[in-house]
Formats: sequence, C-alpha cells, structure tokens
Amino acid sequence: MFNDARNGNCLNAIDGILIKMSLRITKSQSECEGKDGVVGNILGLATKRWEKCVGGRVYASGNDGETYSVYQKLGGELEEEALLKVRPVDCVCNCGKWQATGVPCVHGMAYFRHQMKWRLEDVLGQAFDKYYKYRTQRELYRRNFVPVWRHLLEPDMMTLPPDGAARRMPGRPKTVRLRKKSRYAHEPEKSPTICSRCHQPGHNVRICVRREAVKKRNAGNGAATISHSVL
Repeated sequence: MFNDARNGNCLNAIDGILIKMSLRITKSQSECEGKDGVVGNILGLATKRWEKCVGGRVYASGNDGETYSVYQKLGGELEEEALLKVRPVDCVCNCGKWQATGVPCVHGMAYFRHQMKWRLEDVLGQAFDKYYKYRTQRELYRRNFVPVWRHLLEPDMMTLPPDGAARRMPGRPKTVRLRKKSRYAHEPEKSPTICSRCHQPGHNVRICVRREAVKKRNAGNGAATISHSVL
C-alpha cells in the first residue's frame, strides 16, 4: 500500500492511504457487527488448547492455594511429561504464553478443565482478556477517518515550506574523519606520542617525514633566493 503510494505526489499518496485505511476499517466494522464473545481467530486457538489439555494432570502446589502444578504429556515413544506451575489468579504460567498474550495457555486450560471443572464456554467468558472480545473490537473500529477536502484548505500564513539550504547536499558522504587539534599541540614534550623515526615526542613518523620534506624544500628555496641576489 505504501510502496504504491510513493509513485505519486505527497497529497495523492496521503489520499490513497486514507482511502485504503477507511475501507479496511469499514470492513472490520461489518465483520464485528452483531457478534459477541471471543473473536474468531482467538476462538480457534482456544479450542485447540482446550483439546490438547485433555491428558493433563493438575495438583495444588504450595501453601498459598493459588499455585498449581500441571503435568502435561509431551508425546513420543517414552511419553515424557513436562511439569509447569501456573498461578491463575495472576494469569501467569512458567511457559510465558499466558502473560505474554492474555490468552490462557495449555496449562492454564488444564487448570480450568481439571481443577475448576469449567466448560470451554465458561473459560471464554471469564478467563479471556477483554481486548479479544467482539465488543472491544466494535469500540475500536467505531470511528473512521474523517475525509479532508483539499480544495477547501486555505493557507494559514504560518506554515512555511522546508528550508532548501538545510537539505543534505547530493553526493557521497565524507569518509575521512575530521581530526580535532591535539591538546598537546603547544606542548609536544608532554605528548604520549613518540615518533618511531627520530624518537622525539609530539608527532609520529608520517609527520616527521613531512616535516623533513618541508624543511628541504624551504632550504632549497632559500638557497635559490641567495644565489639570485648575488647574481
């Protein structure tokens, strides 16, 4: 949707996105109309977990009366079992799925089925977060985008176009780091940098070679000046 909108100008792109989002919200409104309970995709997930917890065993764990141990079959040749602890009062399980999504995991379903003797309808009505209910979905999609007629918009005499001088100039960015002036520039004898060529502090071998080249060039220019003045 956004890639297609980039082919036109800015205003047309915004209009195209608003139209598509409005159509999607309208479709969601019609899908939630007249329905109650848990939304369809979450209902399917809850049904699978409810059927999967049939062989589970639930025992009270601890002295607080709020923590339970759930033994769940893992399947396979050895029929291994997994032990996890759930706290239904806090919607927490060691597997982490219950508190992460707000939907009871398989171990939470096992607690409701074997310990509380609930039916699936009871679990859907009391143990699921309100955000997974059609009632909340209808409230979420109750408002749609308000269309804006561009030909009715007038300049407010306050909003200015972007500053062209502030734009980043075209071309590849600089790859050479701009070095700051060293704090030892005025006191080279205190610098920790030691030249490997002349073994003097305050510079390295590249600066040393460059200094010698500049000195020779200056010496040559001075000799030429003296010879010219003699002639």
